[in-house]
Amino acid sequence: MQLDQVRTAIETTPAGANVILEWTRPVDVKKPFKALQGKILKDVRMVGRIGINYDKLHDVQDKRESGELPSENAGLMGSQEWAEFPWLIFNPKAGHYCIRLYPSSMPSQFRTAKQFRIGESVVAFDDIKEMLYAKEWPNDRPLDCFQVKIADINRIHRETVDGEMLTSIEVETEDLPIIEETPELVPLKSIGAIAKQLALLNQ
Repeated sequence: MQLDQVRTAIETTPAGANVILEWTRPVDVKKPFKALQGKILKDVRMVGRIGINYDKLHDVQDKRESGELPSENAGLMGSQEWAEFPWLIFNPKAGHYCIRLYPSSMPSQFRTAKQFRIGESVVAFDDIKEMLYAKEWPNDRPLDCFQVKIADINRIHRETVDGEMLTSIEVETEDLPIIEETPELVPLKSIGAIAKQLALLNQ
């Protein structure tokens, strides 16, 4: 998705509103499998809130008081800088923009959906786990905030839950991956099977 598309969506979204995002990115693979870098993709659909001041969150304030977090905001990591506070971050070293989001205020209505793919084929995580760094493994660790690279976003959209409109926007790209709750998995039991799958993609 382009930056101007995301900016249009954000400008029509109230601060703190729940926004549904879908994105796709290549996962990082271990060095022995670097030939597969960029070939294994991860699709995610989740709900997050946008336009929030991190330091004003009650959970963050509690963690600062308890010592779990520094008493003062240490700023963004690395070379990152705010392009448009509090939602758009720019990384000059990498040359990309990210959108800053926060956990949904409606966790019971929406469950994060994730899947791994090689091309159009959804594969079981256990079949590729040994190839991926641990940071790519699914986990349920709660986060105070998270970032998504704008170039990876496929869709920002609205949905109604019990009569409540989450957002008032509908911005999407073409040819979206379908993120299934219970996808039909393509069995890949060996590195050889994955190599064959990649060969088919390159034909």
